[in-house]
Amino acid sequence: VANGLAGSKVPLGVIPTGTANVLAIEIGLPRTSDALGALLLNGRPRQICAGRVNKRFFLLWVGAGFDGRLVHAIDPAMKRRFGKLAFVWAGIKQVFGKSGPRLEVSDGSQSYECGWAVVANAEHYAGAYSLAPSARFDAVGLKTLCVSARNRASLVLALLGLALGRLEKMPGVNVLTSNAITIRPADGQGPDPVQVDGDDLFTLPIEVECWDVSKAPQIRLVMP
Repeated sequence: VANGLAGSKVPLGVIPTGTANVLAIEIGLPRTSDALGALLLNGRPRQICAGRVNKRFFLLWVGAGFDGRLVHAIDPAMKRRFGKLAFVWAGIKQVFGKSGPRLEVSDGSQSYECGWAVVANAEHYAGAYSLAPSARFDAVGLKTLCVSARNRASLVLALLGLALGRLEKMPGVNVLTSNAITIRPADGQGPDPVQVDGDDLFTLPIEVECWDVSKAPQIRLVMP
């Protein structure tokens, strides 16, 4: 929807009926239908700083490695029936299953090899979990978390850090603040799935960039 409305005069209004509703949490949407309806009817749209991955807009984040494979493995029927538990089950299978290709994440001046990478345009992730507290949805800038995850123990430790809202500060996690990021399989390994705002959309390699509000086209979002 955001890609379809980019550059138009029509604002984007959100009705949170998804599985985790991360966007609604990020912008602080009202929890009652009456208050939400009033906001959508009378709220003032604001231009937002979206990101772009392979020329496609995204609002929250782009994830590869552990993140991308988890979303790729989700069974749609299981997701409809069990909601967030489908993600938990897919995550358990990823943790205890065979590890996938390593990633090379670069901003042109620094490069890191890792097993999990998330380019964040927002703080929250998978619901109310704080992925990148320093990222701001309505401010220019991306935060890229490169999680080493060389073995099962380090991956579990990183997930614990995510649950505690301290992933940015965990050992084995490097943070890039550049607004232009390239992610590709390390050592020429095969393509790997990429999730965009929680959807399985691409395979590596990808190019990610911040899309400034001063550029055109722009996206306007109805926010509290």
